[in-house]
Amino acid sequence: MTDYFDDNSRRDLIKYRGQRSKNALDEAALLFDNGYYDSAINELYYAAYFAASSLMLKYKKEAKTHADIKTMLGLYFVSNNLLSFDAGKTFVTLFDKRTNYEREDYTFCDSSTYLELRPLTEQFIKEVETLINKNN
Repeated sequence: MTDYFDDNSRRDLIKYRGQRSKNALDEAALLFDNGYYDSAINELYYAAYFAASSLMLKYKKEAKTHADIKTMLGLYFVSNNLLSFDAGKTFVTLFDKRTNYEREDYTFCDSSTYLELRPLTEQFIKEVETLINKNN
């Protein structure tokens, strides 16, 4: 899919996904404020996902699934010290929380889980944005 974009289209889509990431952070806060902790954490995942998917696009890495993005973050970015180990761990944690939330019965997250994951998600996004903006 990434081969179909010219440089301008790629930049526009990266910017769009970055905005979706920020919107998901805002939505997570609204959900949290209204006591929807599981959904708030799900939105934190999507905030990280949109940031990560924009990173894949920037570096022309083809990811067809959410699991592909998780794998590629580790293979291409964490293992090559482009992203920190903590950033990779944050994405994996969010991925696992989202997967459990969507597929398992009787799983839940509370406010303390959200409060722990929120700043980690923001740091992940910040690292990704720094890497995207590097060598622009």
